[in-house]
Amino acid sequence: MPSITIEDKPGVVIIQIIGELYHEKVSELERVWEDQLKKPAEIIAINCAGLTYIDSPAIGALVKFFNEAMQKKKKLVFFDLSPTIRSLFDNARLERLFTITSAEKFEKEYLKSR
Repeated sequence: MPSITIEDKPGVVIIQIIGELYHEKVSELERVWEDQLKKPAEIIAINCAGLTYIDSPAIGALVKFFNEAMQKKKKLVFFDLSPTIRSLFDNARLERLFTITSAEKFEKEYLKSR
């Protein structure tokens, strides 16, 4: 079961996922997502540093989150992906859809400027 924590910063919400994310656990993440989407933050970031595995249905949920963020005029950013998760994202060509960055660039672009 993944551990999901939330960190609120000025204008930014960071969702950290630790562990494996697979279809049986997507509903928990969806509940967290819906709560964060209601907040006034312009940016919702998903910290993937502790994400060790993600399956296709969970990737589908992330695409759904991206679409919902766009509808609400919010930016969804994924950062600090491990090489394994980055490879999965690359194979699915998610970089065409998602903003994916390193932890350093995320901090510089989205946190320091606020």
